[in-house]
Amino acid sequence: MPGWLQAFFTLGVLLMAAAALSTDASTVQRPDTDRAGHPMSRGRLIGFGLGSVALPVLIAFGVGSESPTSVRVLAVFAVLVNLLILWRALILLRLVAAQRHELATHARTDALTGLPNRRSWDFELDRAAVAAQTTQIALTVAILDLDGFHEFNETHGHQAGDDALRDCATAWRQALPADSYLARCGGEEFAILLPDLVGESARDLLDRVRRATPEPLTVSIGCAEHRHPARIRDAVATADAALYSAKAAGRDVVVAAGYRTSGSRVVTA
Repeated sequence: MPGWLQAFFTLGVLLMAAAALSTDASTVQRPDTDRAGHPMSRGRLIGFGLGSVALPVLIAFGVGSESPTSVRVLAVFAVLVNLLILWRALILLRLVAAQRHELATHARTDALTGLPNRRSWDFELDRAAVAAQTTQIALTVAILDLDGFHEFNETHGHQAGDDALRDCATAWRQALPADSYLARCGGEEFAILLPDLVGESARDLLDRVRRATPEPLTVSIGCAEHRHPARIRDAVATADAALYSAKAAGRDVVVAAGYRTSGSRVVTA
C-alpha cells in the first residue's frame, strides 16, 4: 500500500476515534433539553462517516487501475456496509439519547406535581448564586409549607392529599411570573426563587401565592433576600427560619425579615 494511502487511512481512523469520543457524560445529571434528539454533532458525524469509508473509497475509486476488479467491487460493497452500519449506529445513538433525556427528566422532576424536585432545586440555587454574582441583581428565596397537611391526609385520605398537592402546584404556578422558579422539596414543603424581585414587591407576590392556595388548605411562607457576596444557602436558612416564625404567628401568613404579611396587611414582625 502506498505511503500516502496509509497516511490517509490513519487519518480516517483518527477521525473515527475523535468522532466517537463524547463529553456528554456529565449532562446526564444536568441535561440540555435542546440536545435531547441530537446525540452527535454534525461535525462529529461527518468525521465518523468519512473515517469509516475512507479506505474502501480509496481502494474502489482512488488507487488506480492496478487494483483487481474483484477488489474494487469488494471495496464498493464495504462502503455500502459501512454506511449501513453508520446509519444503524445513528439510530441507536438517537434512541439512547432520548432515553437518557427521559431518565434525566424523571430524576429531576417530582412525579406527583410535575414540578422540579429537591435535586433540581439545589442545582437551580447554585445557578441563581452565579447569576447574582455576575449581574449584581438581588433575588428572593421563599420556603412554603402547607398548614396541617398531615391532618388533612388522615381526614380525607392520601388520594385526596395527592390531589391537593397537584392543585396547589397548579394554582401557585399560575400566580407566579414566568421567570420565577417553583420546586417541591419534599412532602408538603415547596420553595420559590424570585429573580430581580425583593422587598415589598416580593412579599406582595408571595401573598398572592398564599391567597391562591386552594381551600380548605392554607400555606405558611418564609422568605429572605439574597445579595452577593452573601451565600445563597444563608438566605435559604433565613427563609426557613422565617417559615417557623410564620407557623408560630398563627399560620397562613408570609413572614420576611422584619415584616409579616397577612392578607393586605403588612406589619413589623
